[in-house]
Amino acid sequence: MEGFNELKLGIKDKLPILKQMRQEYQRCDCDERKLWMEIKKLKQRERKMLQDARMIQNQLSFSKHERYKLEIQAAEATHHSCINVKLRATFGKAQLEFDGLGKLDSDLMVLRPYSPHKAQTNVAENEIQIQVNTSAANKGTAMSSSSQDLRLENHALRALMEVQETTITGLNEKIEAQQTTITGLNEKTEAQETTITSLNKNFCGLSSLDKLHGRLPLANERNPMLSEEIDDPENHNFTAGAQETRINTQSGEHASHTLTNALTGKGSGGMILESKF
Repeated sequence: MEGFNELKLGIKDKLPILKQMRQEYQRCDCDERKLWMEIKKLKQRERKMLQDARMIQNQLSFSKHERYKLEIQAAEATHHSCINVKLRATFGKAQLEFDGLGKLDSDLMVLRPYSPHKAQTNVAENEIQIQVNTSAANKGTAMSSSSQDLRLENHALRALMEVQETTITGLNEKIEAQQTTITGLNEKTEAQETTITSLNKNFCGLSSLDKLHGRLPLANERNPMLSEEIDDPENHNFTAGAQETRINTQSGEHASHTLTNALTGKGSGGMILESKF
């Protein structure tokens, strides 16, 4: 009877310690749930950012394709413009030559002063001169019509040149706009890659915390955040990709203090979790 009373008194003396250990365990479990929720949110954010990065890369590829098409069109327009410039120079030179011929023909059409004495002495020469003048006049008329046709064609070529220059200017503006868009997309892609790199570093930091502080096991309870559990008599193993935790009954206060420092950012490591993949 006395032994039973002593045992009962010993249990009563240990009740505050057990109660404190239970509170520490509940606090650790709550903190673990919060950490799991935070990791889940970070993973969702990472997936979304990866989708945005893929979409931006697709837009960048499409913009590059459009830019190549515009560059080809600009090269073709430049080639046509050079051909038109050469034709314009050729027709300008031909026009000058025909203008000189027309002036020469007009000079030939002017008859020399009539000389009755010479007409009387050489009638045959006058007839030959009349025939020469007639043929020269006919030739001058034909050359004038050809020169007029060349002038009209030259005006048409000039109009075509102006249209080509306007087209080239518009293509250059489109190319500049595409380059500006591509530059903006590149900057956005770099920002997305920087954010993804930062997230990866955060995940690496979470996985390396175990190496700095060791594991904090939890006993007799399973993680409610996991979808499936596998029973093990010696240790509670959870689903693949989950974390295995147990409470250390001999160092409850030290575990609580370390976890508090990890959550507030005061410790050198942060969170007391071990990732098993």
